[in-house]
Amino acid sequence: MPKIKQKSERISVRIAPKVKKAAEKELDKHGLSISNYIQFALANIANGQDDAYLNTPDALEAKDEVEKGETKTIGSLKDFEKYTKKMQKEVRDGN
Repeated sequence: MPKIKQKSERISVRIAPKVKKAAEKELDKHGLSISNYIQFALANIANGQDDAYLNTPDALEAKDEVEKGETKTIGSLKDFEKYTKKMQKEVRDGN
């Protein structure tokens, strides 16, 4: 049976180098690349199979914080950019 070429979209993500290397190392143990993993994750979410990705302890904690109104209002786009840079620095520094 001939393969049918499907259109594809490109997704670009910024991530801390240490996180990327650690993810590559873990995924390699399962014979997967980051691209493969993201494709599988998005396909599962698109098909309504989101439990493995959206109900992790961190995700459930974040949902609970939102429901309790324990979220931060960041403000303008400039404020958001400053906030994300601060968070990235904390991740790099291990805080």
